[in-house]
Amino acid sequence: MKILIRGIFAFFIGGTTFAFSSVFPSMALAGTPIAGGHDSNGAILWVCLAKHSNGSIHPGKLFANYCNYGYGGQEIRGTSYSIPTVPNNYAPMWYLPISGIQFPAGSSIPNGIENGYPLPVCQAPYNNGLHIGKFVAGKCNFGYAGREVISSDFRLLILVPIPQPTLIGPLPY
Repeated sequence: MKILIRGIFAFFIGGTTFAFSSVFPSMALAGTPIAGGHDSNGAILWVCLAKHSNGSIHPGKLFANYCNYGYGGQEIRGTSYSIPTVPNNYAPMWYLPISGIQFPAGSSIPNGIENGYPLPVCQAPYNNGLHIGKFVAGKCNFGYAGREVISSDFRLLILVPIPQPTLIGPLPY
């Protein structure tokens, strides 16, 4: 039995709050899911948030109707998970973790949470794929082939506001 994870899973920048849609994989999504990477065969890997047995929430990749994530040196196949969707007027962007980087105003970093600490979503290249995981201690941890892989070559997921066009004045006719 799958249990929907409900709530807000985001570390906020600029005071912006988002509620991610939580649905079963077989249901229609209320928004656009986040394509976080691809498997070595080219299949898209979607971002998911899995509930671990200790109650923590871990970012992972949707694969074969499970949310797979790294934990304790192993790849865990999460059966209780949500699929975050991108809020209207926002776009997912992947940033290199450069010290001192300034994100656009109103940006948000989607993440899981463990022991009160955020676990931001990251992606890392590995074995001809681009895998989704969690940012922990300066590295990207993700599940692959039954084990947890830790990579120092990664990018972080940021939700960036899309500028809305504004009319400056009347159009000349």
